[in-house]
Amino acid sequence: MSISSTPTLLLPVPSRGRISLVIAPRQAIENLTALLVVLAVQGQVNLVDGGNLFDGYRLAHMIKIQTPNVPQVLDNISLSRSFTCYQLVALLKALPAEGTPLVVFDLLSTFLDESVPFSRRRGLLITGLDHLQRISARSPVALWVRLQSVPSGKEDQFLPLVIEIAHDVWRLENVPSCSPQLSLF
Repeated sequence: MSISSTPTLLLPVPSRGRISLVIAPRQAIENLTALLVVLAVQGQVNLVDGGNLFDGYRLAHMIKIQTPNVPQVLDNISLSRSFTCYQLVALLKALPAEGTPLVVFDLLSTFLDESVPFSRRRGLLITGLDHLQRISARSPVALWVRLQSVPSGKEDQFLPLVIEIAHDVWRLENVPSCSPQLSLF
């Protein structure tokens, strides 16, 4: 595969003391993975995947295009997956504010679980956002809220809470697909 198949990094690398927020559809995962590669080539990075969207094969391919040191760069990424809002908040609470960049994929996904009472989910989100602010004091933080995960109904309060703590906000509604759709026939 040629270098031209690698997505151009459309998002700036987050800086220490700032929370960068991307509100975008699923296709933005390519650009977020490219951002993850840039950070991992530079050193350690923490990735929290809230929507189970991380693609390790795609990441390895993108790293291979940048450097032959694929295993070393992969070792720079500490991946944590959360499947519930409780797990996501616990992961954020456990992360130290030590200067290691943090990337969170699909932040709001786990907070849309209607089996958890709304007031509990809202309280957990606020606690998680407090942890993100704590981490951002010493570490760059990049958050992604998947456009399809932007809630409606009572949950429409969630996104404004996230926007409120963000220093930079990018809304990408039409993200071009970086990979061609393969035909089944």
